[in-house]
Amino acid sequence: MDVNEIFACAAGLLGELTEVEQTALKQYCAAAMAQCRARLRGDVDEAGAASILEQACAMLAVGMFLDAGETGEIQSFTAGKLSVTTRSGSGGRTARLKSCAESLLAPYSTGDFAFLGVRG
Repeated sequence: MDVNEIFACAAGLLGELTEVEQTALKQYCAAAMAQCRARLRGDVDEAGAASILEQACAMLAVGMFLDAGETGEIQSFTAGKLSVTTRSGSGGRTARLKSCAESLLAPYSTGDFAFLGVRG
């Protein structure tokens, strides 16, 4: 798995990007790759699952990229006792991308589920 391959996949999901956005996306791709590798079980052959891992990393990187650039749109504004309500500009797209990435990784990861402090 290579950062450039993940970047190509992520850039394809986002479309046209400026140079600054490309630089930022490449950094998110490296971070996503590190996150995904850290979640892999010890018995997983990374080369054998490369295409799935690449897709999961790309989705995670795009989610990070969109989260970082999201400022939220003003949904409502009240002047008396000032009340401003914002909503997500991507309409939940980042959450769906991250969820898809986690679903792709599930068969290869150690998982996040554990029992803590349960007495039998």
